[in-house]
Amino acid sequence: MRDTFDMAREAGIHTAKLLHAYGNNKKALCHSEIEELRQIERIVALVRADEREACAKVCDEIEMKNTRQGPADCAAAIRARGEIK
Repeated sequence: MRDTFDMAREAGIHTAKLLHAYGNNKKALCHSEIEELRQIERIVALVRADEREACAKVCDEIEMKNTRQGPADCAAAIRARGEIK
């Protein structure tokens, strides 16, 4: 799983870029930048929890259909969630 700050930096968030530039030294950041990083961490945690639940529901739906689908089918259904239709 990718690091929260790496994802924030990839997204172009200025504070994450600064943190990367200073070698992940949070002491180099001001209070508002540190708070922004905390907010980013909270958002990522919420998104991950939401995605885990959505993936679990995909597997639950497959199981409820009482088909002979297995873990590979569940994994394929989860991956298909990201496909644009």
